[in-house]
Amino acid sequence: MLHISKKIMVGSLLTVLTATTLANLGSSLTFAATTTSRQEVHTEVLEECTFETGSAGDISMSVSGSTKTAADTSTKLVVTSNAAGGWQVFAEVTGAVTDLTIDGGATGTGFASSLTAANRWNMSYTGTNAILTTPTALGNTAVTVAESTNPAASEQITIHAATQTDGSIDVGDYFNTVLYTLICQGGTTQPPAPMYMQDMTSSYCAGMNIGDILTLEDTRDSLDYTVGKLADGKCWMLDNLKLGSTSGTLLLTSDNTDLNSTTNPNITNNGGVLEFTLPQLVISASFYFDDPYVYGPVTGDTGTGATNYGYLYNWSAATAGESRTTMPANSGDAANSICPAGWHLPSGDGTGDYAVLNASMQAGTLSPADTNSGYYANWLNDGPFRGVFSGNWVGGYGANGQGTSADLWSRSAYPSGSSFASSANLGSDGVYPSFFGDRSNGFGVRCLLNN
Repeated sequence: MLHISKKIMVGSLLTVLTATTLANLGSSLTFAATTTSRQEVHTEVLEECTFETGSAGDISMSVSGSTKTAADTSTKLVVTSNAAGGWQVFAEVTGAVTDLTIDGGATGTGFASSLTAANRWNMSYTGTNAILTTPTALGNTAVTVAESTNPAASEQITIHAATQTDGSIDVGDYFNTVLYTLICQGGTTQPPAPMYMQDMTSSYCAGMNIGDILTLEDTRDSLDYTVGKLADGKCWMLDNLKLGSTSGTLLLTSDNTDLNSTTNPNITNNGGVLEFTLPQLVISASFYFDDPYVYGPVTGDTGTGATNYGYLYNWSAATAGESRTTMPANSGDAANSICPAGWHLPSGDGTGDYAVLNASMQAGTLSPADTNSGYYANWLNDGPFRGVFSGNWVGGYGANGQGTSADLWSRSAYPSGSSFASSANLGSDGVYPSFFGDRSNGFGVRCLLNN
């Protein structure tokens, strides 16, 4: 049997009959395809790196006394790859190389060392990219049989299997297995995709294509979030944060949360581990500027699609405890946030992360843009940002604007007025990436991966 898939097992079957039956029966060598194998891919950004075999038929041959009679058959190996560094195909025998193995457990006589001798399988390859073109008895050490340094979309190699018998081997079905491995080379090796928000790295993001999407779990509460690489070349959360509890507070630590310094009294140092307590969710309508508050569940939140609103946080909660005292007007960017470790709140204002993303999604440039004209569709739920109209939570009023607007906090203090912080606003007809809001209001949180 010839088994070909991603990591390919090729088994050759030879049937040997007695001399008295040769005139009528002969012997057969058969190939067939299977999919039980794996592929080794070493690449940074690789859309395709696969190989497969075409179908192949049987051949017949006769064995009579001590006369050596050769048999040869072939099948196609098709490599499909766009790997910038090219590809290589390796082959090796996975079983014994000194004897044919007879079906049923017995062994035949010893192999000769080449096709000109009897009783040993030999492999050779033809095609533009073939290297091992002379029939060769493979061993247990992998050898390169074909390679391409400038791959086309699809390239074909023909595998030839051949053998001879000298009449000395026992009657029976003989087989051996050859393992084929395809390795595609890109610029650098892209590691396996992370499973958790806290394990996502800038190097993995760098290996992603614009528009690539991952689903990662937040280790703090086991909720899944969609993240993606957007037009600014950065990886963003594409869902609003939904961290909080209706039954109690949550202790966040620097092991799982974006806590970097004790710049405000709400963050403590416990033996080198920073800690912040996120308060229990409330539905209070009071004004809270300087104490952390989390509002929810949010009216109309279904947890899916365009109505996956998450929870709403005042600026003190979003920044892990900052206040008008610790961060007055024009004091820059908060050092901490409730984003997962390795992530942070985007920066605001006309040169911040929201403005850069806004410009990048529309014009393909990293120049910040304040305008909403022509940019709006990119921020909607069916656009790259997957925005949702989560509304806000207004002190003295409560839930507001769900289904028609959205506000998202930045980490930046507003240049004038310590009661405000910079934000992004998504309205019913436009986006304003350099907006601002009252720090007591509850806004949504989207997190940005650290560089």
